[in-house]
Amino acid sequence: PRDMYIVYPNGTHDKINGAYSDGGVPLARKTIEQFLGIHIDHYVVLKIQGTARLIDALGGLKINVEKDMSYDDNWGYLHVHLKKGWQHLNGMQAVGYARFRHDAESDFGRIRRQQQIVDTLIQQLKKPENFNLQKLQELAGLFRKYVSTDLNVPQMVDLAWVYQSFDRRNMIAGYIPGDDGWVGDMSVLTPPDKGTIRKMVRRVLVGTGEWQVADVTTEVLNGSNVPMAATALGKTLTNQGDSVVRAVDWQGAHPPNSIILLHSSNPKLEKVARQLVPGLPVVHDADYPLGGDQGTAKSTLVSIILGDDWGGLQSATPSLAPTPCSSGQPNATVTVLPPTRSDTYTAAPGAPPEAMSPGAVLAPCRRGPSTPQR
Repeated sequence: PRDMYIVYPNGTHDKINGAYSDGGVPLARKTIEQFLGIHIDHYVVLKIQGTARLIDALGGLKINVEKDMSYDDNWGYLHVHLKKGWQHLNGMQAVGYARFRHDAESDFGRIRRQQQIVDTLIQQLKKPENFNLQKLQELAGLFRKYVSTDLNVPQMVDLAWVYQSFDRRNMIAGYIPGDDGWVGDMSVLTPPDKGTIRKMVRRVLVGTGEWQVADVTTEVLNGSNVPMAATALGKTLTNQGDSVVRAVDWQGAHPPNSIILLHSSNPKLEKVARQLVPGLPVVHDADYPLGGDQGTAKSTLVSIILGDDWGGLQSATPSLAPTPCSSGQPNATVTVLPPTRSDTYTAAPGAPPEAMSPGAVLAPCRRGPSTPQR
């Protein structure tokens, strides 16, 4: 996220997004390479107005708008007035949707919406009517005007042909989570330790290391008619060693079916997510944008959405009943974080989801040697 507070190559500290404004591509490149411990081979910089022109050239984008949005910022040239649901957006509307951050999620929601726009844009580019010589010439003209890159023309042509037949389900994405904090009067995100960052980068770029359920940050959203169902399932998962960051009611019309929703396309995540509630269908958020006003808790990889069918599923599957702590299991003290970007208390990974009060200290069960492994 842009508010990540990091160390620059010269030893100073600032938000990561300041690197580009302070030193352009060279400083941004060195800063990100140092932060992630990687080498960046090439870069592409797309101007905001270029994104809008590109979308208009493709005839606009059909987007499932997450929520009603209304915001005006004359200084920032941002005017967003959209209604929830499927909309056909022109270039400026799509850019406004992607830039919108004036809700409880702030940058985290904006990151997700930007990914939604990019994913839809790629799908639009792959349509046969947009992949012909005349259209490619038009797009190439826009590219030369609004894009700066160190890729040469043959490399760009090769990439275009590769992505024309590329299955987006094979694309692996990820981001570095952070904790809310303050430096003076500046709101920032503090990154995890270097070891955690390197581990996450290896998973995305190299695919090394198997994911465990404790690595998967999960939220439970209750859209069923069963009171406190999210809290009950969240407690069961926590007692099994899963990292539940929140358990809350679904906001909006109840979904008919219970599902496991993935916020990353990493195939290793899908493998582990299926272990959370065996039998629930697993879908990707690009195919099932979250409705209502709840958005997604920060750094969440998986959302378990309980639908109207949950009561029947729970009755038919005894293992889904709440699991109490058994005496003798090792405990770990976890401090619940105060609310930051939403009106829902967000617990630190591993904290019992029903304990959503700021400053509370709890001792959740942990999976011990005597606890069956899944």
